[in-house]
Amino acid sequence: AIIQNNFGNLLKKHGKLSEAELLFRKAIALEEKLVADFPNVPLHHEMLAMCNSNLELLLNSVGKPLESEGKYRQAIVIQKKQVAEFPTIPMHRHRLASSQYTLGVMLAGRGKPSDAEELYREAIVIQEKLVSDFPAVPAYRDDLAKSHHNLGHLLHRLGKPPEAVAEQFNKANVALEKLTADFPSVPDYRLSLAKIQYVIGHLQESLGKQSEAEVMYRKSIAVAEKLSGDFPANQEYRILLGQNYHILGNSKCRGGQLTDGVECHQKAIDTLRTVHEAEPRNERAKETLRDSHIQRALCHILLQKHGEAVKDWDRVVELSPKPEQKKHRAARASSKAAAGQIAEAVAEVAELCQLPDWNPDQLHLFASIYSLASVKISGRKLQYADAAMDLLKQAVLHDPLVGAICTPEEVWQMVDEMLVAQAQWLPQF
Repeated sequence: AIIQNNFGNLLKKHGKLSEAELLFRKAIALEEKLVADFPNVPLHHEMLAMCNSNLELLLNSVGKPLESEGKYRQAIVIQKKQVAEFPTIPMHRHRLASSQYTLGVMLAGRGKPSDAEELYREAIVIQEKLVSDFPAVPAYRDDLAKSHHNLGHLLHRLGKPPEAVAEQFNKANVALEKLTADFPSVPDYRLSLAKIQYVIGHLQESLGKQSEAEVMYRKSIAVAEKLSGDFPANQEYRILLGQNYHILGNSKCRGGQLTDGVECHQKAIDTLRTVHEAEPRNERAKETLRDSHIQRALCHILLQKHGEAVKDWDRVVELSPKPEQKKHRAARASSKAAAGQIAEAVAEVAELCQLPDWNPDQLHLFASIYSLASVKISGRKLQYADAAMDLLKQAVLHDPLVGAICTPEEVWQMVDEMLVAQAQWLPQF
């Protein structure tokens, strides 16, 4: 049975899943017979649970969730018997809690949150006792923190009171702070700490507790900075640091602290740019770098620094996939116009108008840029005014409410009548 189980793991590793499943089932059948014949031998109970667990993971990975759930529940029944029969062996309690936690994660992802909550809470009871009995075993403390973290997310999804959600996140944070203090050489613990601190910060911000949120965001940044400094070759830690600066920058901007927001996004950009240059195929670094430029551009617009916004939009366009580039080019054209770069804005809009699928707001933006150009650029007033009027009519026509009741001819007439009525404020037309 041990050989079949180990060989099954080897086949699974090499992608031979059907053969692996067959071997796991054979191993389970043998272990079930051994447990029945020798019920007082802990090893057979342990191996049966292990084989079931391996089969569960495989079934879940190949899209057999119902059978996988059944196997998990079967393993939990076996493991509960092990715990009852051999209460002095901590490994049995640890594996039972691990199975409950894993099944909870699985059920939470399958739309069974109540069942998942029950399993998380059962796992936590066992894990708390393990931590109490064996405080020097870091794996037990790490598992407990993960269970509190996941339970917090689940309660949030269930719409439970924020206090209940915060309680679980705070318990995870406390556990991880102690764990990282006791085992500072284990980077994974510090990584988990940085993530839970960000989560708590996000929760605090959603409750309107801006100052408390900033405290947690900065704690997360401090942990990520230390990780990045201690392990400079690990780009994932630099990405985490960049993401945290990006998140704090967004928070600052939402709170109206635009200058501070720009500063945080600058730090995010500086951090992530080095990662992107070293690993241009790293999509997480690239996407967060692009998003930081987007958010900094929006801050610059609110600060009336439109020329700086244009520079950010340049980078956003470069970093974006081709299908997304046109909407960012439209934003860049708007910033160019606001920065007084009228000719450049018109040239951009002329190219963009050759592309399909613009919404009414974007068409109105293009019309506004042509309208501005008709006033600012001498010699082409009529050309740009006509282009602006044509785009304005298209914008009105593309409005879903107008388009549902008006023909194109009626839209043209309505726009002409509105322009005549507002002529004193629209001399360019």
